[in-house]
Amino acid sequence: MKKKYIHSSNQTSEFETESCRYIKSHSYTKTRSISLPKKLIPKSIPKNKVNSICDIGCGNGEMLRAWKSYFNLEKAVGVEPSKKGINILKKKFLYEKINGLNFVNAYAHKLPFETDFFDIVLVWSTLHWIGRNEYLQSLGEIIRVSGKFLVIMDFVAKENYRVPYHHKGGVGFLHTSMIFKKLSLSLQL
Repeated sequence: MKKKYIHSSNQTSEFETESCRYIKSHSYTKTRSISLPKKLIPKSIPKNKVNSICDIGCGNGEMLRAWKSYFNLEKAVGVEPSKKGINILKKKFLYEKINGLNFVNAYAHKLPFETDFFDIVLVWSTLHWIGRNEYLQSLGEIIRVSGKFLVIMDFVAKENYRVPYHHKGGVGFLHTSMIFKKLSLSLQL
């Protein structure tokens, strides 16, 4: 019998469970390295200017591995909110003898890194999982730890849609597809 999903107002804490589920379902399949299409790397990021990368919401770690390989980096850090998921990733990449990949248990709104710590911060299909209450703090933290480049790609709907937003008795509408289109551009800080 399938467990019925019950919506909670704390989307960010629910992501810890979904994070582990995703990592489990995508980490034990036959190992394959993702070949990163060059069109996914913004041309404004020169290879010789990058020494470190952090992937916020790294999932099964394959995108992080691909970016690490493309920039020929010795060190790359993936962040996920699930402790169990982090342990799976550490075992997976230790078994595959991939050196220089480290995985940290943290939420996007509470990153345990110093300011400007990474040359690139990658946020790939992660923002739509962050709860409304932690969203702005998460964006601030992502910008804070990014020393040179910030690459964000997230959900972009094929059609415009509106999400009702209520703030202090007012009603407004947030055009999420417009925001995500703007966020999908590479920003040089």
